[in-house]
Amino acid sequence: MKDKKEYEEKESITENKGETIYELKSQFADDLEAHDNYITEFDAYEAMLIGEVWDSVSKSVKKSSITDSYAATLAIERAARVMGKLPDGQVEAIAKRDTGKAAFMEILRQKWIYPNANSQHPFFIKLRMWQLYSSVYGYMPMYYDWNVSPDGSYIGPDCWLWNPRNLIPQMGRTSLADMGYVTALSWVDEKQIDEYLEEDEAAGWDKASLQTLKELVEAGDEKGSVDPKRDTEVSRIRTLGDSKKGICLATRYEAGEDGEWVTFAPDHGCLEVRRLANPHKNGKIPFVIKYSMPLYDSFYGMGDFQRAKPLQFARDGLTNFYFHGIKMNLSPPMVINANGVIKHTIDATNPAQVMMETIPNSIRRLETSTAGLSTYQAAQSQLTGSLLSLYGTQNASIPGAEALNPSQGKTPAAINMYGDKEATRDGQERTYMEQAIEQLTDGFFSLVGNIGTEDIPVTLFAKDIEEIQKMGYEDILEMVQPSESGEAGTLMIKPDGLKDAAYRFNITHGSTKEMDKEKQLASLERLMGVVGKFQNELKENPNLVIGWDEMLTDYQSLSDLPNANQYVRPLNEQEIAEREALMQQQAQMQAEEQAKMQEEKMMAQQSAIAPAATSVRGMTFQDPDLGSIAQELDSM
Repeated sequence: MKDKKEYEEKESITENKGETIYELKSQFADDLEAHDNYITEFDAYEAMLIGEVWDSVSKSVKKSSITDSYAATLAIERAARVMGKLPDGQVEAIAKRDTGKAAFMEILRQKWIYPNANSQHPFFIKLRMWQLYSSVYGYMPMYYDWNVSPDGSYIGPDCWLWNPRNLIPQMGRTSLADMGYVTALSWVDEKQIDEYLEEDEAAGWDKASLQTLKELVEAGDEKGSVDPKRDTEVSRIRTLGDSKKGICLATRYEAGEDGEWVTFAPDHGCLEVRRLANPHKNGKIPFVIKYSMPLYDSFYGMGDFQRAKPLQFARDGLTNFYFHGIKMNLSPPMVINANGVIKHTIDATNPAQVMMETIPNSIRRLETSTAGLSTYQAAQSQLTGSLLSLYGTQNASIPGAEALNPSQGKTPAAINMYGDKEATRDGQERTYMEQAIEQLTDGFFSLVGNIGTEDIPVTLFAKDIEEIQKMGYEDILEMVQPSESGEAGTLMIKPDGLKDAAYRFNITHGSTKEMDKEKQLASLERLMGVVGKFQNELKENPNLVIGWDEMLTDYQSLSDLPNANQYVRPLNEQEIAEREALMQQQAQMQAEEQAKMQEEKMMAQQSAIAPAATSVRGMTFQDPDLGSIAQELDSM
């Protein structure tokens, strides 16, 4: 490592860049102090999430440390309901002349971005975690940027869940939209610094400052102890000893058309290592905040864990006291007369001990009251009811009287009422979630138009092509290059053609909710039954056509029967030809059979009508009248 003098020279160079770096250091210090004052409660929220008892009272009860994590369970269940599936929606262009470009952007959203934006976790899992952690902290940041996957299979927009502890908002501002900048903290090791050193000058890295940081890493400065402010409770519990976190870098993301991204090392004199104009070229701060409940006077919002914390701690304390009381009843303390026992025979750690006494009745049990134990269930039910009310849900197994909620019950009316209440609360969270997804998707679109340069190969399978046909983009399908098997194809989209246009993603409200297939199937069956009752009206009006194919397709998807759409279907060309040939053959056979039957019938009729031959004295008479006369003459 070079001597300290050279490092101080590097720091002085940074200081000499002007008032900007001085203001940056001052603002960062003020913002960080205000931020750290707020996040002190995060330790408790994170402990609640992973089932760790944080309440000091609960922990003090003979180290029982029992928790049922009820608040976390309710939040996890809500996250699964709110984010049940990827959202539906439509991309619209701001200008009408860009409608065709919006169609391409919609295909990119569905078939390229959402399936491949899988850094950290798959995109859908990240959205569900986004919802869950917003309940934990009250807000949850998501960072988006251009990314290259490790295997090089995907180059495009991506997103990362950002630790709320390490996103420092501008002090005095209550929303991201009102902020002129935010500061995000990250850590880099020697390998990452080497990668930055290899990048070209357009990336904006100060190679001299990077080299200084690399020398600090080589000298062992990347090793650090666990930081209770920057590290989560989860990472602190699961990290043994010191970890190699690397050098802390703070990046100041500024808003506005002239905004810059300024990266500096706050632990090393705010040594500036990067300064460049916003590479996204959209004037936006590259973060989207998902709130659980936004507040008008605070950036941090209000989360479910913040409101549930007193109730969960009360449950934990009550439970641990209860089990401590059970232990005392099963193995109660002993009252011993020291003068009447042999002291070395007393073993306080052994509940089944044998003690020797010299004076009778020198040892007795300490009898305690069990009144507290008898009220445990009622108190716990009340706390459960309060938590359920806080989350807007119910547990029908708890009587309404015990839950302090007389309207709660097991009747269908009571269950439906609370089902509607739960749906309302879920709908509120879903609204915040969908607005955040819209902002995130719009950010993705800006990256495609402003950063993308190479052609984007979008692989389309047979099902994807069918969906594009349903959307009415037949002209786009003509640009698809089919694969050798013919079951898939590749659509090449040029980002240059998508530039100079503004797009907006309009999400379908409620589309992230997982479908209730049973209810939809029942509705479809009712609809099909109603349509079937109007056969006469449909025959009288030839302009009406029933979409039975679409109904059967929906029936298949809802009923989970793989061949449901084949139960009733139109014939294909081959089947029609075979059917016509069979019908023609059957008609011919039927005609031949009818002709034969007609001939036999005619012959029978002729046989019945033809007169019987009469023979008299060697003469034959065909006329029955002449025959009868001849017979009379012969008899005379």
